[in-house]
Amino acid sequence: MFKGYRPDRRGLAEIAKDPRLGAVCESVARQGAAIANQLDPDGNYQASPRMVTAGWKNESRRGAVIQQTGKSWTAERDRVLVEVTRRLRGR
Repeated sequence: MFKGYRPDRRGLAEIAKDPRLGAVCESVARQGAAIANQLDPDGNYQASPRMVTAGWKNESRRGAVIQQTGKSWTAERDRVLVEVTRRLRGR
C-alpha cells in the first residue's frame, strides 16, 4: 500500500448513490429487456430503476431490474434471463 494512501470512507457509497450511475444501470437494463423480448416475445420484458440495499452499512444505492410482465413458461423465462446476462457481460 502506498505510504500516502488515505481511504475515502464515502467512496463507493457516494458513487453508487449518484443519479448518473442510476441512469447507466437503467440503460443497461433496457438493453437487456430488448434482448429478452427478442428471445421471448411473449414474455414482455421491461426495465425499471430500483434502489437496492448494498455495502457494509446496508445503504440504499441506485440500480435497475429487468422484469417479465407477460405470460411465459418459467423455464423459458429462466433460459432467456441467463442468455441476457451472458450477452450483457462486459457492458
